[in-house]
Amino acid sequence: MKFFSEYTKMSVQLDVVKVFALLMIIVNVTFGVLFFIQASNVRTIIIPPSFTSKFEVVGNRLDNKYFEEVGNYLSQSILTTSPGTVANSFNAIENFISKDPDVIKATKDYFIEQNKVIKENNIYQAFYPLQTSVNFEHGKFSVTGILRRNTGNVFVSEERKVMDFDFIVKNGQLVIKKFGVK
Repeated sequence: MKFFSEYTKMSVQLDVVKVFALLMIIVNVTFGVLFFIQASNVRTIIIPPSFTSKFEVVGNRLDNKYFEEVGNYLSQSILTTSPGTVANSFNAIENFISKDPDVIKATKDYFIEQNKVIKENNIYQAFYPLQTSVNFEHGKFSVTGILRRNTGNVFVSEERKVMDFDFIVKNGQLVIKKFGVK
């Protein structure tokens, strides 16, 4: 009888080890699947504009300093590009663009064309904002600056560009309806 009691005791211990091993396998498979899902997701990191000075929001009227900071951020996000970063330009300004489908389509069309030109010609360009002007009555602001272009390491051009933005302010938030470069 002593043999059967030892056998039963070892059988129970073996069953406990089997259950523990099965749990470890399930945990490892779950972690593997979760790791694969996480690794296969494309992650885009967007750096929001950082404000270097105070500004005021009174009702639906924003301070000139706000337009200067956001205008610099938007113009640099749109015009400072390279073949490696041009595909993410829309993501950088998406939160400022109106949710109107026509505005989104026009904006995406602009970036598709810009993406094509920059990648085909291997253009690296940087925009250096100099001045921001706001026309509250017409809902427009402009950022004037220098656009410097290189093809690879070869300097191509440096010219003065003006980015015009049509905007509205909803609940204290700036919404861009249209933009253009001249």
